[in-house]
Amino acid sequence: MPKVASSLTEERTMLADPVSGTKVCRVCGGTFPADFVVCPKDATPLAESNTVDPLLGATLGGTYRIVSMLGGGAMGRVYEAEHTRIDRRYAVKVIQELYAQVTDVVERFKREARALSRIQSDHVVDVVDVLTTPDGRPAIVAELLVGEDLQACLDREGKLSLATAVPIARQICAGLAAAHALGVVHRDLKPSNVFLAKARPGSKDVADAETVAKILDFGVAKLADDPQLTKTGAVVGTPMYMAPEQARGSSVVDARVDVYSAGAVLYRMLTGHSPYEGDDPGVTLHRVLEEDPPRPRTHDKSIPDALEVVIQNAMARDPRTRTRSVTELDRQLAPFDVRGAAAIVGAGAGPEEAAASIQQAVEDAGRLARIARPVAVALGVPVGVAAGVSTAAVIGSLVTAANAGSALSPTERVLVLLPSGALAGVALFAYVRALRASWRATPSVQRLIRRVGGALSFFTGALGLFELAIRTYDAFAGSTFSHSTGIAVARIGLAAAIGGLGLWLRRR
Repeated sequence: MPKVASSLTEERTMLADPVSGTKVCRVCGGTFPADFVVCPKDATPLAESNTVDPLLGATLGGTYRIVSMLGGGAMGRVYEAEHTRIDRRYAVKVIQELYAQVTDVVERFKREARALSRIQSDHVVDVVDVLTTPDGRPAIVAELLVGEDLQACLDREGKLSLATAVPIARQICAGLAAAHALGVVHRDLKPSNVFLAKARPGSKDVADAETVAKILDFGVAKLADDPQLTKTGAVVGTPMYMAPEQARGSSVVDARVDVYSAGAVLYRMLTGHSPYEGDDPGVTLHRVLEEDPPRPRTHDKSIPDALEVVIQNAMARDPRTRTRSVTELDRQLAPFDVRGAAAIVGAGAGPEEAAASIQQAVEDAGRLARIARPVAVALGVPVGVAAGVSTAAVIGSLVTAANAGSALSPTERVLVLLPSGALAGVALFAYVRALRASWRATPSVQRLIRRVGGALSFFTGALGLFELAIRTYDAFAGSTFSHSTGIAVARIGLAAAIGGLGLWLRRR
């Protein structure tokens, strides 16, 4: 039987029926033997099971009668309520009595209510009312969902097939897009904050999906017209799904943090592993800042190369190179969604032609992803050669100029070749380090290829044109202008300028 749970619960623990002689935790809702004194989960003093919850049977706002408790988390409890005038049931989330006077908790609760009340989307839980309990605690009334959260599904299944995971990811993107359009950034997207609900009759959800993904828990959301509760240095979110700029405690975050988290959730669905695994949050935060997660295909070779690139672009550690929006991420995921691909029809093209075009684009992207690393490795050779040749040209020109144009002696050749070889080795070592840092993420490897390839092209082209101009002048003028000290100095300046440009390109 599917579980009935509120989209607003933090732990979504079902409450067992009280049994005579047992004790109940008023925080998590668990029941325990009569000889237990405190809850083994949260150390809260236990109450007798026959202790009546003051909210059970109460009517909130003259409209919502509390009929049962569904579950609870550290900060709040969730009840099932029935409307007193129409045949409909809702979920009601209420702050725990212990935290009703804690300012930060109350502000987070109100923030969640404000965020959710703004967003109208099939993929964000629908809040219908905000009111106060008889004892003065704020309460959120929301739709009552049937199903389970994504984390519970993944705990049971391990991982999901591509045909299941991609549609869920696209629904998450749709919910986030609706939030972002209203200036709301979630900041804590993770599998436990995505609920897989049974689709309602008449829902606008695409292609009659069996389940509808609903985004939950906007308690730490950033609202565009509301001052943040957190300051610079405060880390908000869940480390293993958190964007690096969040891990740094930056107060300047935007919708791209949700793009990162959406990519991380898709990573978890397809691979069966979190991007960064471990029990120590501090270690996880350090890894988020310093390294890319393992390639998705290291966990599952059946993941298409092109889809791996989409995930890694969404999870780029530098927000400037990250997928720009959840709308763009959804567009990139569409070709991997059977329903989505069928809906993409080019102008003047029939469905079959459009599907073939999409498939060709996916295959092309996959081919580029497969050759990226071999091309990057091969690029190391011209990097070393360029560094050595340029050094030899500069030093050779200086020695030749000092000898008034005479040929180099064997000793002078050695003096030219030794530093040239050394610099070639240093350049190759630096390139290998850069490649190693980028190796896990195919988009990073591709960017490195573009930067280094562009710098090499400029380098060889500029030196070649410079030398051609000098040799042409010597040929027509019958001079040895190319052997002058001025030209040697010009070569040094040009080489330095090209090297600086290459470094600038690499750091962009």
